[in-house]
Amino acid sequence: MKLGLSCVLVAVSVPAAAKGDDPKAAATKLVKQQVASLAAMIDETELPEHVYTDDATFSIVNDSVDVGKSGAAQLGDAVLGPCGLHSHSLKDVRAQLAADGQTAVVSFAVHFELKCDVSGEYFDRDERATELAVKTKDGWRIAGGLWSQAMANGPINAAAIKGTMPALDPVADADGDAGLRAALDALLAKGVDDAAAARKELTAIGSGPKEITTSGAAFAKPWKAAWVSKALATGHVRAEVAPSGTTGWAVANVMLAKKKGGDSYVIPFRVLFVFDKNGDAWSLVHVTFAVPSPSS
Repeated sequence: MKLGLSCVLVAVSVPAAAKGDDPKAAATKLVKQQVASLAAMIDETELPEHVYTDDATFSIVNDSVDVGKSGAAQLGDAVLGPCGLHSHSLKDVRAQLAADGQTAVVSFAVHFELKCDVSGEYFDRDERATELAVKTKDGWRIAGGLWSQAMANGPINAAAIKGTMPALDPVADADGDAGLRAALDALLAKGVDDAAAARKELTAIGSGPKEITTSGAAFAKPWKAAWVSKALATGHVRAEVAPSGTTGWAVANVMLAKKKGGDSYVIPFRVLFVFDKNGDAWSLVHVTFAVPSPSS
């Protein structure tokens, strides 16, 4: 989805935290532990301690797999595939603190160098992720998120016009929190809520390379033009509320109807939406888009 800006991730300011409890530092530490442990997780060893919540759930969509829902134990295999991890380089770790002060939206990119046992050759792989970290009684933990690869818009649109885009794997067996599902449906039908549109920090990461907007006003206008009344969430939505009760997130498969010349076509997106409570209503604070590979 073209958003028309020139960087993949953006630093956002976070409210001051007590000394020794900096959410950004805690999130960075968590992600470093997580990425370093992915290779071991392929071998079905125990999960790293102090990284995940017990029910952490992820979606993964890249050029080789589409997993709608995955536990933490299966994340390494889904992201790296059958090859071994030779090295990795983590970059652009950014944390956006939710209004509750106890939930962080963490976005990052990682470059993997992989080695396959059969060929013995090394090859590169780039992934990106947006995850939710929550503060628990035992410290910060990753509660889930969306892993994907940036996909160029041209091949995606061409495949969609031909009708060859793959169907997406379901992200849930049943709908999650009803209030979050309603907020998602309203976002698709009516547009960005007023509080979100006025928000100075609202990050939207597009499905293509180097696509981002960083404020509510910058996101609300293109969303209304390209998505409102043209997109529909299909299947069940995984909608979860953070322990605070005032921050929540939803992962959904969303079908976007488009036209180009005389062609009408549909593109399947997997989208992660993050909301904060504004009074009694859910208000958008972050969104990350992903699409499956045309060749998957």
